[in-house]
Amino acid sequence: RLKIQQAISTRLNNSARVNTLATTTNRFADGEVFLNKIYLNHLRYPNYSLTTLEKGRLYQLASQCPREGGRMVYRARALYNLLIETKRFDDNLICEQNSTVEFVESRDSRIEAKELPKVMNIFPNPTKGDFNLFITHNTSAEKIEIVVRSLTGRTVKRENVPHDEQYTISLREFGAGIYLCTLVLDGVPTETQKIVILK
Repeated sequence: RLKIQQAISTRLNNSARVNTLATTTNRFADGEVFLNKIYLNHLRYPNYSLTTLEKGRLYQLASQCPREGGRMVYRARALYNLLIETKRFDDNLICEQNSTVEFVESRDSRIEAKELPKVMNIFPNPTKGDFNLFITHNTSAEKIEIVVRSLTGRTVKRENVPHDEQYTISLREFGAGIYLCTLVLDGVPTETQKIVILK
């Protein structure tokens, strides 16, 4: 029995090491690496406790629309319910919602979600290829960037945006479908919205 426990412990440690060394190229892979880390730590350390930051990130992943985040969302929800609290996530509401969520620590050390106003508006949406981006709040960011990804997480376009209130981005070279447009301020992803391209 001791040999079996040692073998399991060795495999868990090796898996954690491999997961730590994994390099990622998109937010979906980043999410998978994070979820693997949480799960492996839970298995390796019986008294493992999530940090406030880990709880917030786990909640953020679990609160995504499954049509955008895929199976990673369901894994995050399972871990959230296992390690933090039982919570039902309403996909109808989540997938229709188009706002940013910020995580704040309350006095009792629980994570609460607080809805923030949108920082950017995208129109027209759906579009035939060109869309206008309107930054709704003044930003002190030195670098404003737009990253457009396919639903698989592949970056299809990355553009620096001037500090104008409105900016036009062309996606005419891409096929019809749903894309994710992320506003990045000084290297920090701030808000993501769906763009629908019709042909």
